[in-house]
Amino acid sequence: MRNSITLSLFRHKIDVVVASRPIWHNCSKRRALLEPAGDEFQVRLCPKLQPSARIKEIIHELRHHWTDVVGLPADGESDAIDVSEFCTAVTEQIEAAGGREAFESLQPIELPPAKDVPASASRVMIRSNVPCGCCGRPIAPGEIGNGELQLHPQYGVHIMRRGVSCDACGRVTTWTEQMTPEGLPTSVILQIPPPAILEGEEAREWRAEHPSRSQFMDVV
Repeated sequence: MRNSITLSLFRHKIDVVVASRPIWHNCSKRRALLEPAGDEFQVRLCPKLQPSARIKEIIHELRHHWTDVVGLPADGESDAIDVSEFCTAVTEQIEAAGGREAFESLQPIELPPAKDVPASASRVMIRSNVPCGCCGRPIAPGEIGNGELQLHPQYGVHIMRRGVSCDACGRVTTWTEQMTPEGLPTSVILQIPPPAILEGEEAREWRAEHPSRSQFMDVV
């Protein structure tokens, strides 16, 4: 009996396995979970999940991986094209691996605990100059303030509200960025909610909620 099946998306190897114990991630039980495993990835399935429901959860997690790589579609037509390409690629992979029966017959194996992501990520240093979204003055070596890692209610991808303060004009530029499941930035900026520039009291409130570990430098 098999205890793993290897799929491939974007030349990334993805092993599908059934955990021997319930899956806990960020203090909650999961039916399935996509985890990085070195240079590869792993889709873990809960042992209490009905075998007939495994394919649905596998597709769910593979969709996360797909959008992490290509980003979210910009409009309805792009979404239709993207979903079509995704479904075709995943269907081919599942059929080549033995179809539904192969996944339903997978046997549980012992796995290390899933890696938890902190509810509120720590601040991430900018490694190069970042222009202010309002006055254009370069900010260096400033810091990006991070909000909580969340799951997008519509697209099912991980997102985070982020922002950077300009010491020159006092404004704060904020945006919503798509993140990896581990909380790492992808540089994919979402337009809903749109980026915003905070001034006055709003900017002061943002800075109070995202205290800097060092002063922003006013680069001439």
